[in-house]
Amino acid sequence: MQPSETGEYSGTWLGVDGVNNTSLIQVGTAQDTSNGTATYYDWYEILPANETLIASVSPGDHIEASINEDSPGTWTIAITDSTSGQSFSQAFAYGGRAASAEWIEESPKVNGQQSVLAKFGTVQFTGMAWAGSNPSSMVNITLNMNDSSGTVVASSSAIAGDAFTISDS
Repeated sequence: MQPSETGEYSGTWLGVDGVNNTSLIQVGTAQDTSNGTATYYDWYEILPANETLIASVSPGDHIEASINEDSPGTWTIAITDSTSGQSFSQAFAYGGRAASAEWIEESPKVNGQQSVLAKFGTVQFTGMAWAGSNPSSMVNITLNMNDSSGTVVASSSAIAGDAFTISDS
């Protein structure tokens, strides 16, 4: 990502819930640029709380993340930067329904407004699993992300086995 004077943001994350309910537990990375400076970090969030920053990461680092239910009401969020060796793992109370799983690349809201998507390159989600099932047997929809004028700014591939990619335009 090239630093930009204007604000551009992207979030890469996986989560449980959030589809058709207001519960969500998630972990991921952020790639933000403004005022000529780019920042990269990993974070977690359990709604309704705001995100919690974990540590700085670097462009191109290999990140592995998971959210696992340890027992009813107790979930572990883990994220490891395999490139730097930094890791985080902590159990949390979470009472969501665990009705869905998501693997997301997004332009997040910033100060209540939809942000401009940062040029993130290509993100590959691999090793995906949900409650022991093969993701390729689940809903498999390829999507385009469009900006406010309708221009495609990123596209996803179809799921192949337990992986898919998202690339900016």
